[in-house]
Amino acid sequence: MRIALCSDVYPPTVSGNATVVARQAQTLASRGHEVTVFAAGSPSTIKKTGKNLYHVGIPWIANPIRLSHQIGIARPGQILRVLHLRKPDVVHIHSPGPIGLSSLTAAKQLGIPVVATLHGQPEFLTSYTPWIPSVITDQLHDAAWQFAAWFYNQADMVTTPSHFFAKVLQAHGITQPTLAIPMWIDTPEKITISQTLPKASRQTTSFLYFGRIDPDKNLEVLLLSAKILQKRLPK
Repeated sequence: MRIALCSDVYPPTVSGNATVVARQAQTLASRGHEVTVFAAGSPSTIKKTGKNLYHVGIPWIANPIRLSHQIGIARPGQILRVLHLRKPDVVHIHSPGPIGLSSLTAAKQLGIPVVATLHGQPEFLTSYTPWIPSVITDQLHDAAWQFAAWFYNQADMVTTPSHFFAKVLQAHGITQPTLAIPMWIDTPEKITISQTLPKASRQTTSFLYFGRIDPDKNLEVLLLSAKILQKRLPK
């Protein structure tokens, strides 16, 4: 198959979303599919970055809220022209930002089936703007979900990382067929937590976190909750 992956975040940006898109692109290409990734990069270029793998650079500006991220700004018709040239069998959109929106519009014009993935709830964006009053924040959350429902209801299929979040999407008005697909978790070696702990620690319960240390991850809440839990259930 010829597959287009469209994302507003992509390596070297550090993000779970970016990691998923990169791993998906590499895996599909290794299986013989022709994969074209639309993401921020050098403008007006189609670079071959591996066997069966191509990167279409989209012009970008720095994200003023998340300084380590970019905001892709596709020139009018850029994604439409490249999709017409590459002729993908399916377009898989991984974010509802400017690149995702331009890709959705172009795919619809060309009659290409669209799969859209929602990796996280829209509210996470306001975790980077704690100075905004809560009344306004609530309104922003409502507006973000309304936009998400409008965006994802235009896709032919919606995917999300968990069954729980699939229900959350439905509760917020996303009516398109939704499939829960946890991505991207690899287990190259079967290993249990007990094998990694000292013998003296094997009778205790351990919680491991692997991910970004950013406001939207709410790690402070997690640590405070663990402290409360330890007091209430010491064993």
